[in-house]
Amino acid sequence: QVAGAEVYAEIADLIEEHRSEFGRGFLDGTERARAVTPEVYGAAQRARAELVNYLWRLFERYDLLMTPTLPTEAFDARGKFPLEIDGKSIGNPLQVIAFTYPFNLSRHPAATVRAGLTDSGLPCGLQIVGPYHRDELVLQASYAFEQERPWNDVWPREIPAAV
Repeated sequence: QVAGAEVYAEIADLIEEHRSEFGRGFLDGTERARAVTPEVYGAAQRARAELVNYLWRLFERYDLLMTPTLPTEAFDARGKFPLEIDGKSIGNPLQVIAFTYPFNLSRHPAATVRAGLTDSGLPCGLQIVGPYHRDELVLQASYAFEQERPWNDVWPREIPAAV
């Protein structure tokens, strides 16, 4: 809600003139922000502050945080999210981006490097997250990982057809 409201505030005066240039999903989420009340926005900002403070304490102890990029294997680039993870139904679509969304919200630098291939031959990623304003550290770690684990000569065996 916070991110949607912020994006809407930035582009509201451009939407009608450029509507055809935006993706439907992006526009849908962004325009829903018009309905966010000040109370809801305030609560979301407080939740964001809690996340930022938690990460601040975490990065006092650790230089980097590494997570999977997705809790699933790669899915259709057109945004058709999987409906389940490990056989369990996904109630909230944000669960599919559960590892990346918090850092978009907190504005911490993060990068994804290819970590290998899944059993079905699709690429999977390792997300590297750094402290506030330490983009160079994230980029250095990403570069070091890719030097140790080169991947550009190994490609998926077969790309499954979109469902």
